[in-house]
Amino acid sequence: MKFPFFRGDKKRVYLDYASSTPIDPSVTRILTESFAVFYNPSSIHKEGVLARNKIELARSEAVRFIDAQPDEIIFTGSGTESCVLAIRGVVEQARSVVGKPHVITSMIEHASVLETIKDLERRAVIRATYLQPDHEGRISVDDIKESIQEDTVLISVMMVNNEVGTIEPIKDIGLLVRKHKNEKGYPLFHTDASQAVLYNEISVLKLHTDLLTLDGIKCRGPRGIGLLYVKRGIRLAPVLTGGGQEKGLRSGTENISAICGFAHALTQAKQEREVETNRVEEVRAYAKIKIKNVIPNVVFNESKTHHSPHILSVCFPACDAEFVVISLDALGIAAAWGSACKSIHGDTSSYVLAAMGKDDCMQSSVRFSFGKETTKKDIDALCDALVELVHRKVITTT
Repeated sequence: MKFPFFRGDKKRVYLDYASSTPIDPSVTRILTESFAVFYNPSSIHKEGVLARNKIELARSEAVRFIDAQPDEIIFTGSGTESCVLAIRGVVEQARSVVGKPHVITSMIEHASVLETIKDLERRAVIRATYLQPDHEGRISVDDIKESIQEDTVLISVMMVNNEVGTIEPIKDIGLLVRKHKNEKGYPLFHTDASQAVLYNEISVLKLHTDLLTLDGIKCRGPRGIGLLYVKRGIRLAPVLTGGGQEKGLRSGTENISAICGFAHALTQAKQEREVETNRVEEVRAYAKIKIKNVIPNVVFNESKTHHSPHILSVCFPACDAEFVVISLDALGIAAAWGSACKSIHGDTSSYVLAAMGKDDCMQSSVRFSFGKETTKKDIDALCDALVELVHRKVITTT
């Protein structure tokens, strides 16, 4: 598939897959077919039952991706909503039992997790512990163990960091949490696996998670759709109240087409995972070599042994990352200087890199992220653009 946007007679190069992936053509077909099912799935007439059946078939398809059961899946409006439901749902449910709950997370989580926990903390609803990663962006299981208290009700650590691509030790954390559960079933363990969906096996049985988030926009699926896995027996307080859809946890008439498209995107991702993971890893390795040849003083913000193949964070020392991204854009290269969710508010430094102790790279790092359409020719085009930026003194090589 070729992207439909050009700049003059030159095709643009898209290197921002961590922000948003193109919808797979097979998903588009599913969406088109599902648009015809406009009936309300809460209605009891024949057409309503047809709509309900479409949703439940999609739910059964989606759960195979994570080794869950259909009644453990809640469809939401986004990955952000899924994370918010997990956190607020656990906290509000636990308050009647614990009083002022304690929550553990990391300093490098997605904004949907961090801002939700900070909001609860500001309003004195919870106490929170924010764990610092190591220099490669890895969270220590021992640090989590030391942070667990009697009133800890939730631990939330993402599976793959959206800025630097570090893969966290989710299975080990899951096993730790399981050993420390009290008689009330706390703490619970939530992971945001949105960035892991295309290149990592995600099995709630193997990861030992209680709650897990996925997002359609990150897996070549539709926008405005996500899901939250909630292990059987776990009770959450609803965030959206109303008609009681999705087991009472996410009221509002279900988006049938998005749900069907999302489920198909997950199936497609599972089928292509092994081949695409190897191919994209080759592209990433090629990019590191080519970029280093052009700009010898670059620093890669990464874990050498625990990284996702689709994200490469590059520090251009003493440069303004925002200006680099804007300059690349003018040359036909779409990249990012951090999380799109933070950039939209004008944040020009990376809290992720700050937490990793990379103060020199906080404002000079660009994220290149790859996907199914990315080729080595795209990397060559990127490097040609970087050479131009060196000539313009936007990037320095010393």
